[in-house]
Amino acid sequence: MRYPYLVEFRLCGEPRRVARGLILEIYKRFRVTGNVKRRPVPHVTLYGPFQAGSARRVAESIREAARGFGPFGYGIDGFDSFDKKTGWFSRKRNVVYLGISAGSDMKRFRSRLHGRLAGITRPKDPAIERKDPFPFHVTLAIRDIDEKFDEIWQYLMSADTSISGEFCGITLLRDGKILCEYDLESKRLLGRRQALRRRCAS
Repeated sequence: MRYPYLVEFRLCGEPRRVARGLILEIYKRFRVTGNVKRRPVPHVTLYGPFQAGSARRVAESIREAARGFGPFGYGIDGFDSFDKKTGWFSRKRNVVYLGISAGSDMKRFRSRLHGRLAGITRPKDPAIERKDPFPFHVTLAIRDIDEKFDEIWQYLMSADTSISGEFCGITLLRDGKILCEYDLESKRLLGRRQALRRRCAS
């Protein structure tokens, strides 16, 4: 069954450079698939993947959930890990991620977003969507890292993640491509072309 939609924050500026560098370094140094397809796009998944009957209704729900909020400041909260198949609290670990330290506004926004999307979508993993507190994170390595987990973890312990940034847009994707983006600065819902132009300029 396909779950083509995803809502996310995309990192920009220095946090994006650092996260992308870590993803690529893990990929090259440890010869694992990691989180690399064509090019890594460091992001925080806010909702999904999911099915939806109407992309327009999803986009409007994002706009409604974001009403009253501006850009969200955040910090990087070190590294952590979990098991993709058995959950966040398993002893087995095959996903490595950067933790995101979210402020109260970001938490309230994500709760509001979930409330609006839950009734009009079918998520792949409803339990994660309901999780409180929600695990804001940026995946660095996934899939075939099981046997090399300890080496990867040791390497990451020497990395400097004392950085912070802002999330300025909420991106809706379908099949991995930007469908639209809500700009938290201008309070406008941007189409695909506008979102891509904005991203190239940032």
